[in-house]
Amino acid sequence: MSKPLVFDATGFPPLIEYYTFLVPYELEEVMRTTANKTSNEFGLMLKGKIDHKKQLITVDFKPENVFIPEQQVSPGYIKFLNHPEDSGFNLIIHRHPGNLTTFSAVDKQSINDSYEVSLLYTVASGFCNGIINIIIKDKRFQLKVVFKKEKNPNSLVENMSNLILSKSIPNIQSAFNGTRLSNNPLKRLPHSHNDDQDYENERDSPLFNLSRHVFTQEELAELEELGELKPDNFNSSGYNLK
Repeated sequence: MSKPLVFDATGFPPLIEYYTFLVPYELEEVMRTTANKTSNEFGLMLKGKIDHKKQLITVDFKPENVFIPEQQVSPGYIKFLNHPEDSGFNLIIHRHPGNLTTFSAVDKQSINDSYEVSLLYTVASGFCNGIINIIIKDKRFQLKVVFKKEKNPNSLVENMSNLILSKSIPNIQSAFNGTRLSNNPLKRLPHSHNDDQDYENERDSPLFNLSRHVFTQEELAELEELGELKPDNFNSSGYNLK
């Protein structure tokens, strides 16, 4: 999608019609989770980084970059009772009820004019509307903000997901009848396959019958080719042949 240029009355400087906000995954999850817990409006402030050359707005979503003010709220009303002293908190987000994706007249006067960036969120549409205030030669331009979801491989969610996958060993499946070989009965074999007493002790284990499996000669032959076991040893430990 092309970005049309907008010029002020002097013809200088050229401005892109809209900026793009990269939405951190964690921020969207916080908004979604909170919105699912209440029907009221709510809001928070963030430290946004604005790249005017790229027309790009980003947020390093960490606790120290988030300010959650005291706020009076209802399903159709929000009033922030305090504001951060740090002027670096230049971006404000608030939630609208239902799928009301436009700023109200009150929003435009009390919120949009007070912060460099103002963003709107709804449960149905997620981040759906936004503006950025730009001052050029004592003139203020209020431009549209569009949204792009940020893929952050360093996020807690991604790290946890990757850790789970890294700890997951794919099941080895034989070509016959889909028999699963991970967590297979081989792990229940006695340490000494030729010791009858070891077998008796193993057979008394409550896990023995749970792991018991009847293999065909063909299955055992294929297992042997895979180096999983020797058929004679496997049979002597109590796993019957068909």
